[in-house]
Amino acid sequence: MRAEVARLTRSPVGGGAPLRVRASVSSDEPGRWRLELRTTRGGLDASRSLEGPACAPLADAAALIISMMVDPDVEPAATPEPAAPTPAVADPGPDGRDDPQRPRAETPAPPPAEAPRRRRARGVRPAAAPSTARTPLRFVVGAGAGVDVALLPGASVSVRAAAGIVVGPWRVELSGQYWPGNGVAHPTRPDVGGRFSLAAGGATVCRDLAAGRVVGVGLCAGVEAGAVTGTSYGVTAPATASAPWAAATVGVAGALRVASRVALRVQAAAVVPVLRPDYQLENLGTVHRLPAVGFRGLFGVEVHF
Repeated sequence: MRAEVARLTRSPVGGGAPLRVRASVSSDEPGRWRLELRTTRGGLDASRSLEGPACAPLADAAALIISMMVDPDVEPAATPEPAAPTPAVADPGPDGRDDPQRPRAETPAPPPAEAPRRRRARGVRPAAAPSTARTPLRFVVGAGAGVDVALLPGASVSVRAAAGIVVGPWRVELSGQYWPGNGVAHPTRPDVGGRFSLAAGGATVCRDLAAGRVVGVGLCAGVEAGAVTGTSYGVTAPATASAPWAAATVGVAGALRVASRVALRVQAAAVVPVLRPDYQLENLGTVHRLPAVGFRGLFGVEVHF
């Protein structure tokens, strides 16, 4: 296919932004072939599907598509038409007269003229051909666990589930997360304290900075909101109360593809509480106060569709 592209463009393949091409051919039934062509150039992805009764025509069509992406002005090399044979000329006899019985000598036809080669002016590059293929839309679901520092008393472990869509380098997801939390005792009364938990939902947007076939790295930002629930212990009348909670997050994410549709994903983020409720026990005062910034680490598994 590369040789066919070079023949069509009449120039070495390359120049300009690198063009990455990946083609795969499959046959679902006898006499029916399918070619999936994926290209990447300048951070833009495109894909196209071709079907045909044989593999060779699909390869030729793919070569033409790639050639037009390399050189938008490409034209398939014209096949020169065969020259018309020169009429036979009678071989005159010894007396100079035309003898119809003598064999006639034929003048050989001139060689076919070579198709003219187009020359491109130096320093002039053709404009890139506009891509008509749509960027593929993928769905992703995942689950995992996390560790937060300073959001609840001490370090707290959470469980998380998320679902989203991926369009090119962009990823948008919705998630739900729950922190069972832990207990904290009053500074002067170790037998008295409270147990606190947190439940929240959020939306996150990520942008890939380096996306390879196996490893990807990107930046993420999001918002989340929920409620903190506290239950007192060691007091005469234990009680449970809730308070609203909201925060903004910003961080980095990385993914490691372990199968065609399965990847491991890790995230590290700073959490900035917008609503910062104090954790208090009635008549005993504050037992925990949220800092201005907390930190979170997440690890999970996700499946792409």
